Formats: sequence, C-alpha cells, structure tokens
Amino acid sequence: MLPASDNHSHANPIYGLGAKEIARRFKRQGGVLLVLVSPTTWSLGLRLGSEEDLIKLYEATINSARAAREEGLASLAIVGLHPAEVARLLEIGWSEERVLEFGRYSVELAEKFVKKDLAAGFGEYGRPHWDADARVIRLCEKMMMEVFESSRDTGGVVHLHTERKGATTVESIYSLIDEVGGDPSKIVLHHAQPESVRSAAARNIIASVPIGRKGEMEEVLRLDPVYVVESDFMDDPKRPGAVIPPWTLAKKMRKALMEGLIDEDSYWKVMVENPSRLYGIDLA
Repeated sequence: MLPASDNHSHANPIYGLGAKEIARRFKRQGGVLLVLVSPTTWSLGLRLGSEEDLIKLYEATINSARAAREEGLASLAIVGLHPAEVARLLEIGWSEERVLEFGRYSVELAEKFVKKDLAAGFGEYGRPHWDADARVIRLCEKMMMEVFESSRDTGGVVHLHTERKGATTVESIYSLIDEVGGDPSKIVLHHAQPESVRSAAARNIIASVPIGRKGEMEEVLRLDPVYVVESDFMDDPKRPGAVIPPWTLAKKMRKALMEGLIDEDSYWKVMVENPSRLYGIDLA
C-alpha cells in the first residue's frame, strides 16, 4: 500500500470518532502520518476563555496523537488557539487587552508542551478567513508574532489559519515572520490555495493544500511537489461530509497516481519527504 500523510486533521474524543478509529481507518488505506491539531474549545464542550480548559484542550490533542501512535501511525500534536476563539472572546465583551493576555497565555502554554516534546508545534493560530473587524485581525496578528518568536526559540512548527488571497497572504505572513526573526521553514500555510504554493515556497514557507476541495487537487498536482496535503477533517458528527476524512485523502491521492495526475517521485515527495523534513521525522 502506498504511504499517505495527512498534514492537518482534528480528532474529537468526546463527540466524534476519536483518534483511535480515525487512525485505524487511515492506516487501512496506507496512512503513515496523521498530524492532529487542536480544535476549538467549544467543539469538546470546554469553556471559552478558561485557562484550565485550555490545558484540557491541549492535553486532549496530545492524548489523541498518542492514541493514533498506539494504532501504528506516526502522529504529532499541534496545540494552540484558533482565531475563532479570539473573535468570540471579543463578542462576549472581553477587552482587547484581556484577549491578548489570554492569547499570550495560550502561546506560553503551547511552548511548554513543545519543549517537553509532547507537541510538535503551535496551531492553529492566524487570521480569520471570514469577514472580521479590525480588532480581531489586529489581535490575531499580535498573537502570530508571539507564536513566530516561540517557534524561532523552540523549533516548533506553526500551523497558520489565514484568509485565502494567494501571494498577498503569503507576503503578509512573511513580513510578520521576518519582523521577529522567525524561521519560515517552520511555518505551514494551512488550507492553502494551489495558487499560494509557488509564492510560499519562494519564501521557504510550506503550503498545506486541502485535497477535498473540488478542482484544487487537480490544480495542485500539476505543480512542483513543494507542498504537503491535508484533509482538515473535523471529526464533527454535526457536520458530516463537510470535509473529507484522512482515509479518503489517501484514496484520492492513490487514484491520482494511478491515473497519471502525479508521478511516483512527486507523490513520494509530497507524502513522505516533505513532511519528514518539516517535522524532523523519518517516514521512509
């Protein structure tokens, strides 16, 4: 079975399939690497803005990655505060200063787990992909800069949630990384458009392209293999079919290889070499 890596997925141990079942299904389709990213607090029934529950969120993500490893996969935890949490905290009346302080706490907490090798990095931080007011964007960017500093100091990978505006988004992100002396090779542009792949690679940022979006898989497979792929599976029974699961990602990529949409060397780079280099692991 051809190896398959999913660079960005979620597991919900409370309401969803959970990591063990996700890992079993993915492994049956050739899965070798499953990167699990913290969902929102409310998706696990946790309290918004609670330091105690943020710890529980991170621990749940770390435990999910551990459960996936027990099923025979390489699995890494990425922990952090989703931009939607920033927006909601402002909506319920928190001041910008209080939200920023909580954001800093989220980064410091994530850094502790990265330093203990319990998490591979930070995420998903970033900016909203929906229309948001200037306060949300301003706070999210301040948090991103904190994250880029922590990534620089720890070597942790950062998964970024951003708007999809191609090279404009890439250059905006790169300017923030450069401002704090961050390492762009540790930055993942999650849910990236195919049109972002080349501009991201030119800045040494790696684009993580969702395979479930109609037409985008075919478009990205025509490019040089300087990206990774993801399902962005939510493991949310309330939203079945909203995105593909990891095992469907594996099937779609294998089918693309059989149909000649991607050659074997490129497939190997996308599924094995690129994620191995990004996370400093050996999937070969």
